[in-house]
Amino acid sequence: MPRLSRGVVASLAAALTYLFWFEYLPPFNRIHLHSDIEGYHWPLLVAAHEAIRHGRFPLWDSSIYCGIPFSGNIQAALFYPPVWLLFTANLWSRHLLFKTLEAWTFLHGTLAFFLCYAWLRNRDFSLFASVLGGLGFAFGGYMVSQNSHVGVVTGYAWTPLAWWGIDQFTQSKSFRPLWKVVAASTLCFLAGYPASFVAFTIGTTVYAFAGSWRRGLMALTAIAAGLAVSAIQLLPAAEASGSKSFDPKYGSGVWDPFFYVNFVVPDWGGFKFGDPYMYLYLGVPCLFGLPWLIRRPDRAVVAVLAVSAWFILDPGGLIFVLADRTHLLVQVLSNYSFIEPATLAFAFAGAHGVDSYLRSGHPAGRASGVLTWAVSVLLAMWSLYRLLVWPKPVIGWRSLFETSITLGLFVMGLFVIRRGRTWVAIVVCAAIFVDYKVSGTSHPFSSVRGDLDPYHPRGIFPGVDAAAFDAMRDHREFRIAVDGIAATDLRRYGLASPQGFDPLLSAQYKSLIEHYRPFRTNRLFDIAPHDHALRRNLGVRYFITRDGAPFQTEIESDQGLRRIGGPAAFLRVYEDPTAAPPWQWHGKGTVNLRRWDPEHRDFQLTAETPGQFVLIEQFAPGWRASIDGRPATIGRFQDVFQSISVPPGPHAITFEYSPASIKSGAAISAMSFIGLAIWLRKRK
Repeated sequence: MPRLSRGVVASLAAALTYLFWFEYLPPFNRIHLHSDIEGYHWPLLVAAHEAIRHGRFPLWDSSIYCGIPFSGNIQAALFYPPVWLLFTANLWSRHLLFKTLEAWTFLHGTLAFFLCYAWLRNRDFSLFASVLGGLGFAFGGYMVSQNSHVGVVTGYAWTPLAWWGIDQFTQSKSFRPLWKVVAASTLCFLAGYPASFVAFTIGTTVYAFAGSWRRGLMALTAIAAGLAVSAIQLLPAAEASGSKSFDPKYGSGVWDPFFYVNFVVPDWGGFKFGDPYMYLYLGVPCLFGLPWLIRRPDRAVVAVLAVSAWFILDPGGLIFVLADRTHLLVQVLSNYSFIEPATLAFAFAGAHGVDSYLRSGHPAGRASGVLTWAVSVLLAMWSLYRLLVWPKPVIGWRSLFETSITLGLFVMGLFVIRRGRTWVAIVVCAAIFVDYKVSGTSHPFSSVRGDLDPYHPRGIFPGVDAAAFDAMRDHREFRIAVDGIAATDLRRYGLASPQGFDPLLSAQYKSLIEHYRPFRTNRLFDIAPHDHALRRNLGVRYFITRDGAPFQTEIESDQGLRRIGGPAAFLRVYEDPTAAPPWQWHGKGTVNLRRWDPEHRDFQLTAETPGQFVLIEQFAPGWRASIDGRPATIGRFQDVFQSISVPPGPHAITFEYSPASIKSGAAISAMSFIGLAIWLRKRK
């Protein structure tokens, strides 16, 4: 078969990506991704984009949990280079559009296809087999099911680049191809999901060591070099995670057989949002290739599959015990993340099986024209039928039956191709593409109807009366208790809540809240109107509620709260006009607020007596305080917030967040990058 240029392959990958997700994208915009991409990643990126548009680099996130580090929040992916392409694409937009985030996420499928194809071609597989492997990696179950978790798919897409570099290092006996491992390591880490990076590191290391000890050691060295280049994110993230609450990710092993059925059958149980099972369909090329991998094993790929299975199954519970007792491992190890290297290994199995079959034996003569056209028409008609039924779900035994038919037609297509009718490969690839599409898109686990962007214009809080929104923005230093909506939504509007949902929930802050009321989940807690002490302690002035929300009746009947804004709003805002601000002066005197930005707070204090000035903002390394320009020592208030001692008299008080870890990390990243560039130039 012909060898296509990389430009042609990249264009093909982009076209396939658009066709795969077309109903999500312009001009159709019929449906959209949901879950974390909508409720967590989009508000986070909107906040970062808005800060940068106004000339401020976002170091501190004051919108949730009374403040957490922004630059140290690895899931914000501030230092992931493609994020800046996303920001650039929205330079002239009214704000960061959700459709651009969706398209940007889908483009990582383009990247995944291209890199997997290039890796497989480097392994001397045919164009046809490499395309099928790329389809399985980029459009198979795991990629589709994880598109709502942005940091997972953006990191996962880079794995083939590392394996490609390892193979080229082996083939050429030159160190130069290891730049691919360094780049993949850097980009996978900066993409923002540590569990994916750990799975990438272990999978890539196993793939390398299975070839030779020298290859494995060089791969480890290259991954470590990638971490050095990533220091601008690594150091702030390590600093921020030092106070995180205990949040285990690693389970006790996945032994449920239905979990593994989902690799073979697209929809055995009828997927819907919130199901405990994941959509993991490998596709018929991978299913066809697995027996060939057993018959003609590739040591490196089999080793990756074996190690991935060990981490997913965790026989004997050894990994669970180890992770549960280690503060670092409990944050970065996840059973399910090891599906990522396994999925790339399965893509190899598909390409390996197809290529092995096509090259095996000596078929007698070309396939007849009748057989060739019959197989092609059957594949086309079957694909058309499936497109006509889609997006209606096909569940259970019917799903298994249709997969079996697709597999049978696929084998017939391979037989015809093997008998010299190579043009049928185009029909087979199209049928496999349709199989992935109808199995994975426009289903409840991967979509919600509608287009979000028209409902989120810049400068408007959807559902909130404009006068109420203006009042909250005019007093943005005060915090908002939310009832029936997500606190993370406030990130879009420059508002703040003591509630939230983020892995950087600190142990000290969680302990403080639990002194007043229990958490509803590992990261969510409620604030009710009767929680007067908690409201005062956290600087809560506003409540937002809606019909049917848990505390709606109590909020509406509370005599100390008054409604602001018009009566027709979907989200109703109530204000406590006597609310205490998010600062306290423990002494005699007066305090006036001069400036309130996330990284900078200025106050004018007239102190009649010595006392303690308390800022109700979480303390983190990087906060500095000054009195009249002279540094002041920050103490802890309630083990969470910030406090300084102030003498009598008029004083200008400043709190500023400027973590040294950013500067140190940037210096290490710059030196590492320059050093690697010089090393590569000398190796030219």
